[in-house]
Amino acid sequence: MPDTPAGGNTASGDSIESLLQVGTLHGGVVVTGAAAAPTGPRPRQLPLRPVPFVNRRVDLGRLDLLLRPARAQTGSALLVLVGAPGVGKTALAVHWAHRVRERFADGALYVDMRGYGPGLPLDPSAALDGFLRALGTPPDHIPDDEADRASLFRSLLDDKHLLVVVDNARSPHQVRLLLPASPRCCTVVTSRSVLSGLVVREGAARVTLDALSPDESADLLGELIGPHEVAADRPTALRVAELCGHLPLTLRIAGERASGWPGPRLPRLEAELRDERQRLDALASPDDELSDTRVVFSWSYRALGPELRAAFRLLGLHPVPDVGADVAAALFGVPLAAATRRLRELASVSLAQEHLPGRFRVHDLLREYAAELVAAADADAAVRRSATWLLLRADRARLRILPHSAAAPPPPLPDGVSPPSDFADESEALRWLEDERPTLLAVLDQLVERGEHELVWKTAAAVDGFFEMRSYRDDLRRTALRAVEAATALGDHLGEALSLLTLADACWRDGSADEAVDRYHAARAAGRAAAREESGRGVRPDWVTGFAARGIGLVLTDRGDHAGARGHFTEALEVFTGIGERRGAGMALLSLGQCAAGLGDFAEAVARGAEAVRIFEELGDTWTTAWGRLALGRSLATAGRTGEAVGQFEVAAGVFRAFGDARSEAMSLHAHGDALASSGTGAVAGAGTGAVAGAGADAAGELWARAAERYEEVGDPRGPELRARLT
Repeated sequence: MPDTPAGGNTASGDSIESLLQVGTLHGGVVVTGAAAAPTGPRPRQLPLRPVPFVNRRVDLGRLDLLLRPARAQTGSALLVLVGAPGVGKTALAVHWAHRVRERFADGALYVDMRGYGPGLPLDPSAALDGFLRALGTPPDHIPDDEADRASLFRSLLDDKHLLVVVDNARSPHQVRLLLPASPRCCTVVTSRSVLSGLVVREGAARVTLDALSPDESADLLGELIGPHEVAADRPTALRVAELCGHLPLTLRIAGERASGWPGPRLPRLEAELRDERQRLDALASPDDELSDTRVVFSWSYRALGPELRAAFRLLGLHPVPDVGADVAAALFGVPLAAATRRLRELASVSLAQEHLPGRFRVHDLLREYAAELVAAADADAAVRRSATWLLLRADRARLRILPHSAAAPPPPLPDGVSPPSDFADESEALRWLEDERPTLLAVLDQLVERGEHELVWKTAAAVDGFFEMRSYRDDLRRTALRAVEAATALGDHLGEALSLLTLADACWRDGSADEAVDRYHAARAAGRAAAREESGRGVRPDWVTGFAARGIGLVLTDRGDHAGARGHFTEALEVFTGIGERRGAGMALLSLGQCAAGLGDFAEAVARGAEAVRIFEELGDTWTTAWGRLALGRSLATAGRTGEAVGQFEVAAGVFRAFGDARSEAMSLHAHGDALASSGTGAVAGAGTGAVAGAGADAAGELWARAAERYEEVGDPRGPELRARLT
């Protein structure tokens, strides 16, 4: 549940001084300067270099022209590399990027925009989010607005030497916001479209990549089945190349397939390809993108055994090009070891690529072809298997990182699917969620399209805490909206209540207070409806009504209405006490303490805070106990009990530091410094000057300086404000 609201408007830059002018203002305004600039390792995001790779000397030379100093001085280098599917655009772009990457001292960024193939294209805002994180931007400092993200991205790349590869783009709109402005940067875009808008408006240099020449095609075959055999029967090699359409993708598949045969291989390869083309020619249409490749795909597919055929077909259902072996095991309905073996066998004939241990990529054309072969009944069962396994695995991760969060009633494990394993620790759970985030989002889209309402809202419930923790605000709000729609369509009041509560929290954090209150009221109403149903499964519906009441109180507290907020916090406490939800009761007590402090009753504030800390300690909830100590310390300081307050702040800061929670650590250090200053130990001298003076000035100043540093690490505007107090 939320404890600190986020502003609704963010401005960033190196020189924001006396004036910020806006038209209509909703929410808060966050102004950050150069002190909040991100730091971190150089991004090295390029995929593995493709092997083997035919020379393409002319095309590589054209790319090299972009790096000439004369052109670089006129603006950021931008190349659009276009061509038919399977022609080798990605392979060329990645090969060239590896060849020149050492010229870009600040690193290389890569993103697959998924412009073609099954599944939805990647949104430019999501791509910018990934780039900003890779550049070291704290998640909380990434703006919500797409245009603001693009502006921050350009600012971070100003005067840097950085290479950007934007792969598989569908339209200029997908690309335009991802372009750096620095003349020291270079961007390479690949697409099946000519992207005329980038050429006209951005001055991109377009290179149209043709199929390989006959000689290059024969050379690639030689790399795969042996140069001596190709040299000995060059005419047959050239005929095979023609049957493959001179496309690197189909040549690679055909060559890999034939490489395991006894010689001579070229005559047999030519005969089988010719027979297959005759069989499929009648099925192809002039505008069919698969028409030139379906021949080789079908021929390779028919050469597989039954198990591999089934595995290949089902890969066409996976909504992103990248698949982990564990997810594939659920998709196939087989144990993990069997799924890994099948994926590696498909990789051995170039129908997949193991780009990381246990993770495989499938070319979008191959995925399209595979999807053509899947029967509808098989597709429905496979999608449900993989989506359910992902849901259950994500829920185990949720339990590891947020053990007191709400649990949706789990769906039954489908036949043929092994239960997901537990995570060893919080780090492993977070790493898995980060790796599978694109898959989880794409699967949610797939489930929405298929009308799988139950899986939609329960998957959202499993991942929303992670999205909130990592500040994936776009993902959180979009997922919560879809969950509300799905639960409402299903008539599931518990699902509706949980989803509305998550959406309300997202609105409150974004600064949309009025919408948050409306959503909290709706969540409370849905929770009460669910309570009347007495489902008895998963989270108690009253859990939702309690946190919805607390959420409304938090909004009122932000508005300074402590008396009005107290009624909602009291209601939350009564609900939590009635159902035995001790952590919720502790959070309600902390909020009541905050109200008491706001109304001047410091004795009650201290008592409420101490009671909450005792509850959290009994639960063994280390992080929440630290949060309670921070709140208790503030109440003690306000009550004039500085020595006791300092002890609470010191313990809280140590816990937050161990958890890597920089913002909460900064808040503890900040409050500690304030307590020393207000007590006279570190007194503030001079009305309005903000300068620290007195015997304890050094102690308070040191704490504020450390707090400012931690605030700045996460892009919190309190950092620069606190720096100003030290001048």
